[in-house]
Amino acid sequence: MTTVFLIALSGINLILCFAVIRLVIICRRLGRDVSELENQVARNSKDIAGLCSAAVKVDANLQHNAHFLSEIQAKLTDLEQLEHDNYGVSPYQDVIARIHQGATPEQLVKDCGISQEEAKLLIRLHTDSEA
Repeated sequence: MTTVFLIALSGINLILCFAVIRLVIICRRLGRDVSELENQVARNSKDIAGLCSAAVKVDANLQHNAHFLSEIQAKLTDLEQLEHDNYGVSPYQDVIARIHQGATPEQLVKDCGISQEEAKLLIRLHTDSEA
């Protein structure tokens, strides 16, 4: 009976040794996996920090561009208002009124500061439309 008991005990010891060896192998593999995952987390953290830094710069550029665009829009509005104040509805309104009064191309060139060709064209447009 002691022989059977010793054989059984030896068998259990052998199984336990294989289990311990297997656990050691698994533990080492898990250690490598943990190390690799830690490296990936560190790389991802650096990437995220770089992306955050870039996002801050992009945001600053967008704010600068928005400010710049608002200045341009204000200037454009001022120019449109100035043009409207100087010319009324049309920059050629005075010229057209003179054409209706019978002005010649030479008078339009002299008085309104437009070219001879512009004067002739405007006279043709505004005398033909009445006929």
